[in-house]
Parts: sequence; C-alpha cells; structure tokens
Amino acid sequence: MAEGSKNIAFNIIKAIYSYVNSFAVKRLVLGAGLLVLGTLIVIGQTATITYNGNPFCTSVSPVAPTITILSGGPFSGESFSSIAGLTIDPSTGVITPGTSTPSSYTVTYNFIGQNGIPGTATTSVTINALPTATISYAGNPFCTSVASATPTINVISGGPFSATSFSSTAGLTIDPSTGVITPGTSNPGTYTVTYAFTGANGCPAVIGGVSGGEYEYRWPDNSSGRVLSNIPEGWYTLTVTDMNVCTVTDSVRLRGMNKMCLIIPGAISPNRDLVNDVWNIENIELYPKVEITIYNRWGQMLWKSDPGYPVPWNGRSRGEELPIDSYHYVIELHNGSKPLIGDVTIVR
Repeated sequence: MAEGSKNIAFNIIKAIYSYVNSFAVKRLVLGAGLLVLGTLIVIGQTATITYNGNPFCTSVSPVAPTITILSGGPFSGESFSSIAGLTIDPSTGVITPGTSTPSSYTVTYNFIGQNGIPGTATTSVTINALPTATISYAGNPFCTSVASATPTINVISGGPFSATSFSSTAGLTIDPSTGVITPGTSNPGTYTVTYAFTGANGCPAVIGGVSGGEYEYRWPDNSSGRVLSNIPEGWYTLTVTDMNVCTVTDSVRLRGMNKMCLIIPGAISPNRDLVNDVWNIENIELYPKVEITIYNRWGQMLWKSDPGYPVPWNGRSRGEELPIDSYHYVIELHNGSKPLIGDVTIVR
C-alpha cells in the first residue's frame, strides 16, 4: 500500500475510533502501522412518533403522542420540540391545537437509548383553522303573514362547505337542509338559528349560536346546572361544552358583599300561630358546622343546637316555654371567624 493511502486509511479509521470509543465500543487492534478494526458492536436505538387523528382542527382537545420503541429501549432523557406556533409540552409531547397557529409543523422527539447513545424521531403535524361564515335572513323580523324566508350564507373562509344543516329551538318551522323558515306556521317569539357545516379542510363548525338547553355545564363538584346558589366564597371553575363538542373553561373568585351572610331576626313569637314560631335564620345553610347557644340574662345556658342548626330554636328550654324576655345568643360558625353575639327577644 502506498504511503499516502496508508495515511488516508489511518486517518479514516482513527476518526471511526474516536467516534465509537466515546460510546465504550469494544476491542480495537493495532498492527503493522495499520489500524485493524476487530470486533465492533454498535447497538442502535430507533423509535417512531405519531399523533393519532392528524391533521387536527383548532377545536380539538389536547392530543398526546404515541411513541413506539423499535430498538435500544428503554429510553431516558426524553423531550419534544417544534417551531414557534405549535403549542407543545416539552416533557410530554402533548400538543394543544386550540392555542396553536394553523400551519404544518415537524415535531422532534429526542431521547437517549439504553446504551447511552442519543437518538431522534420526527413526525409531521398539521393544524387546520375552523371555517367561518355568517348567516342572516333578509327582512327580519317577520310577521306570521310572510310565506317563507331563505337564509343568506356568506362564506368568509374555509369553503366550499359540505355536510350543512340548519336547526333551531321548538316553535320555529325550519327546513333542516335548506334553512328556509316558515313564519306562518311558527309560534311568535325570538329564535336562534344554528348553521352547522364542514369546511374544505374537514373541520366542522357551527355559527348562529346554540340554545341554552344544548349546552353542557360542569362545575368543580361535578354538578351540571346553569346556576349555583347558596354557595360560600371561593374560586369556581365552569366548563361549558356545546353540541359541536367545543369547550371553554373559565374561573371566577366569588366574594361576599358582607363578611357575614346571615340574616338574624331580633325576635320570635312562639304562640303557635305559625308566624315566627321558631327562630329561622336566613342563609344558615351556608355554614354546615354552625352551632347556636341561647343564654338567659344571668349567663345560664338554656338551649344549644346540633351542628348545622337542623332544628330552629322554638323559644323553649328543656321542653318548657320561656317567658317574654330578651335572651343572649352565641353563634359559632366554625369557619375561623369570631363568634356572633347578640340578643333575641321572645314576644307573644
């Protein structure tokens, strides 16, 4: 072998040695001025990453990746990345289409194989914008003498549309395929017409609104009513889902206008006329641990409620009617606040 060829071969193998030796690859043999590679075993690490359902509309909930390890696992040091515009969790790879900019992206999955060698896998993700349009009825409002009215659809983006349909609440006569309404056979009232459609990119959308009965409400306690009442102060989170499975979540901190929500009567008249016979305290149910104690003017305890005040005081002590007089009360709310102290008078 010519001297120049030996040097080239030596430099190439030296470079290979430098690379593989950093990963603890075994046994290299030197001999006769040439580097002879003996046993070289490099265990590769490969994987794939996919997002089921791709491409995604911006109305889709967050999506987690599916990682398939082909060789070299288990992996460590995992991370995920993409370019600006795609909302992605760098530690889990979960993407959020709803807060991402519609476009095509490459997601890179970085990992370290069991042998300590780093590796990557990539996949493409496409985020599609929801189509938009407007709907109107020329001549609105209508008298019942009007024969019919046809909607005007203005496609703003994402057309042409398919799978179109129209709907409204009971009382309005409407053709679900054309949106034509018939005022003459409709009940007088105000209605919301909903126009549902699918854009050219496959994303569904709804305009015109959804009637209140078609919303799903979800509170932290898993209740589903539109209104919560008789609730204490604190943070409340509500998630609303419409018939298009679009969701929105928001939170609000509720503060009372008064530090104490109880409305405490100053007197009772336990004369069996069914009017103020017992000491009913408004909003007492907001304090489930409340305890109330009644004392006479000399400080003797006459009556004490069970926790929650389930049975209001009826002006008696140990079953005996108490005379007309003023009595002291102590209300323990057991919520960290000071006891409430005052007077209640028995009148007849």
